[in-house]
Amino acid sequence: MYPVQPLTVAGLLLDIAGAIILGYAIFGRSPERALLESQFRYDFNVDLHLSLATQTADAQAGIALLVGGFVMQLVSGLGFSSDSGYVLAAVVAAAIAAIAAVCLALVRWLRPRERKAAFYEQLVAKDPSIWHTIVRHYARELGDPWHGATEPPADVARRLLGERRWKLITEWAKELPPSMTQAYHPDH
Repeated sequence: MYPVQPLTVAGLLLDIAGAIILGYAIFGRSPERALLESQFRYDFNVDLHLSLATQTADAQAGIALLVGGFVMQLVSGLGFSSDSGYVLAAVVAAAIAAIAAVCLALVRWLRPRERKAAFYEQLVAKDPSIWHTIVRHYARELGDPWHGATEPPADVARRLLGERRWKLITEWAKELPPSMTQAYHPDH
């Protein structure tokens, strides 16, 4: 019987986790979600745009785990081995901790970052006169609904994008239209 190679085992764990995340990025949508993403919308499809941003984040996390797993297997193949059960347990625990850290980073940082970048790029690509519509749709999908009667769309966009990105985009736009600076009133 061959000795267990701790780095090989840990590398395979990382590879499996990376493959699962990549698989989810490609196949992890319900038929209802796929329908929303494929429907024609006037000027932009927020569901499709945010889905692609989420897939980008998932792919980044999946690839990071795959590469880490392959590197660990390569190091093992170059001769690192140990017969110690303690080394095996420590390396496997480290791999599981790395998987958990990547998954946490994916949910807490990578996906939100990519989705907010998609929102920013949508604003950059469109005329400021329709930004209020873009803000309304993206705010809802980004989990920060716009309270139209009490809050101008510009305030929501600034909150979602952060001050630095908001400053960049407003410098580019020169002057915000009234539809961005005034709260929405249903009677208008």
